[in-house]
Amino acid sequence: LKVGDLAALSRDRLQLIELLPSEYDPRVKVL
Repeated sequence: LKVGDLAALSRDRLQLIELLPSEYDPRVKVL
């Protein structure tokens, strides 16, 4: 993976966290 790929994955994950309720998976907040 390139740095750009990691940045894109992080951004996508943040968007998913915003879409999901915080109670859905507490582990997501740690990541």
